[in-house]
Amino acid sequence: MPGSPPPTTEQRRAVKDVLDGPERQRLGDVYYVLSQKWWAAWRQHVAYEKSDSSSSLDLAGLSLTRTSSVEEGPGPITNEPLGVSAGSEFILREGLVERDDYALLPERAWDLLTRWYGRDYEFKALVVQGASSSDLTLEVFPLRFDVRIVSEDGAASGPSNSVQLSRSDKVSSARRALEDAVTGRGERRVWVKPASDESFEGEKTGAPRSLKADFWGDSDWRLLEGDRDAMVGGIPSIHEDRECPRWGALVESRTSGEWPRDLQREKWRAHIRVGDVIDAKDSEGRWFDSRIVEVDRDRVKVHYNGWALRWGCSF
Repeated sequence: MPGSPPPTTEQRRAVKDVLDGPERQRLGDVYYVLSQKWWAAWRQHVAYEKSDSSSSLDLAGLSLTRTSSVEEGPGPITNEPLGVSAGSEFILREGLVERDDYALLPERAWDLLTRWYGRDYEFKALVVQGASSSDLTLEVFPLRFDVRIVSEDGAASGPSNSVQLSRSDKVSSARRALEDAVTGRGERRVWVKPASDESFEGEKTGAPRSLKADFWGDSDWRLLEGDRDAMVGGIPSIHEDRECPRWGALVESRTSGEWPRDLQREKWRAHIRVGDVIDAKDSEGRWFDSRIVEVDRDRVKVHYNGWALRWGCSF
């Protein structure tokens, strides 16, 4: 239960001491997301922009001291408009903008305000490693994975389960969390894929949207692998798209023999014939209409249609 807030001058000074202090962000520090509407109301209530210099006046030897306001404040912190239900969780809405929708407060300032006024929902933001080893960044929107299992035919199967990970989580714990989101036996490996705006069904409403069926097709998936003690945000399969908040994940299992996805690719290769017309990607990532000109056991040679023969390529 919140206590009785102190006079507004004391509130203002206490919070300013925290926000204006010399403390620097450190890896692992916790900040809190606060409704910008509530934050603006509190700042107005305590006259936050006002100078904290003495308010005493001396008139003909009579000291008159202005009393601090103790009138009713903005009420409990109300973060509910910032969130949305996602299964059993209540998470931040997608697309929120700092200073328009929310403010970020360090833990000490948040503790003061919640002690004085109370709160409803709490949303944490962690200080995590940035894109380079020398950068730190506030992770307001963690990585959220839609996780499905790989069936015996190598395709994504079953309903999606949601898993949230921090970019600062270790690879070992991230793999375990994703694997535990679905059932499976034997040896397992995890594939991941970032989602773009075109990957989702429906319009943006702030609520988590479902991924389209074709997102789960067999393209652009990356194995989640790296040193088990490395941070997820720094490994090759994640780092390039580390700012992307929504991802897909596939958990693949095998008890013996080949992996289902590998077998599926081998079945496709078995039907390749010289003369087949396919799409092929060149070394710069561009796709071209192509024709298969040679098939070996482990390699296929293609010719890019419309280009000189010397531009053929083997895969």
